[in-house]
Amino acid sequence: MKVNLTCIMLVMGESSNEDIRKNTIKNVSLLVKQTNHALPSVVANIDQDIKVQIRNELIKGLGTDRFHLEQVYALGDKKYFDSNAIDIIHLGVTNAVNVNNIASDYDLISVSIEKNTIKIGNKVYSYKTKEKASFSIEYTFETNAKTATEDKFLIELLTAWKYMRTRLEYSDILFKFLPLEFTLEDVRQVYMLLSERQVDKSNFHKKIMKYCTEIPGKLSCRGYRPSKHYKFNLKFGDLWQ
Repeated sequence: MKVNLTCIMLVMGESSNEDIRKNTIKNVSLLVKQTNHALPSVVANIDQDIKVQIRNELIKGLGTDRFHLEQVYALGDKKYFDSNAIDIIHLGVTNAVNVNNIASDYDLISVSIEKNTIKIGNKVYSYKTKEKASFSIEYTFETNAKTATEDKFLIELLTAWKYMRTRLEYSDILFKFLPLEFTLEDVRQVYMLLSERQVDKSNFHKKIMKYCTEIPGKLSCRGYRPSKHYKFNLKFGDLWQ
């Protein structure tokens, strides 16, 4: 069996805001091959560690090893494969400040998923979630892609994106999208962008404070008053809640 190791690598970036009183505008990019916008992928060598193989490909593409990587699922639907093969999908996340040099055969393109719409660069797709009831309810996606290759790309992206959104609620993956130093409002803005949810500023800041350690003397001057800088405080054995 041919096993492809594939990754949805999401890079959180930002652009300036014309209103100097507001935070910078957060945005997400996807790492793809320049020639055909395919996802980063390698054919697995069964004699080597799977995660190391796909990680090495991502290091080559991003020019850094500063990213978080998780295995998400395996896709083996025969409508996408001509032979006996599967894709083992991984989710990678990092912040743009960690990216040193994009390899010549890779590119970062903007991506967003909201309100049943997928935007990748200048292309726009629609999708819907289908429910299948058996012993438990299973969720699958149906897209308006015109080719099997595009559809497979979107299904893998949607599945990894849904997995990421779920992880936002019970893990610290949110902080993997941030640079080493950040403000509490940075965290809230990134959360709202990824989750497609609005949250109360005060309550959200209270929720995340125990995971944030203040950096003395560091302030941001945007907005009506200076904002303190923090770094992520890893809490071993603590539930994310």
